[in-house]
Amino acid sequence: MMRRNCIGFVLGCVALVCGLVACNHRKSTETAGLEAPEMVAEVDSFQAKEVYEGIMPVPAEEEMGVKIRLELFPDGTYKEYMEYTNRVGENLYQEGTYVRDEERLILDPATEGEKQYFRVVAGGLRSLNEYGQPYQDTSLEYLLLRQPLD
Repeated sequence: MMRRNCIGFVLGCVALVCGLVACNHRKSTETAGLEAPEMVAEVDSFQAKEVYEGIMPVPAEEEMGVKIRLELFPDGTYKEYMEYTNRVGENLYQEGTYVRDEERLILDPATEGEKQYFRVVAGGLRSLNEYGQPYQDTSLEYLLLRQPLD
């Protein structure tokens, strides 16, 4: 009698495990179609970013500039990397959001700082002053050229 109960218990456990495996397999095949588009969207947004690079002059020091790499992402965010050309280890980083139309790009930093303005030109972005206007002194402006993506 006890042996029958053990066999019944074992068979019941096997049936339970088989049922759980079958349910889990069905659930994973049902959701597989939903997860794939999200992964594709992430890859597409990474590939769709725009990258601009250039050298911003520093007026007080003739031989110094700041190398700038600006990355614009389709979600309206940006990352800006700045490196002094003649100072090792003095790198700056800023991120935030941006808005753009056919004529201008406005960078709004996430932390303290002033907005940056650029005019959209063929093949790149030309810097504007803190009011979004062209510089009176053209030695202060700089051009960020659009870079091909790898």
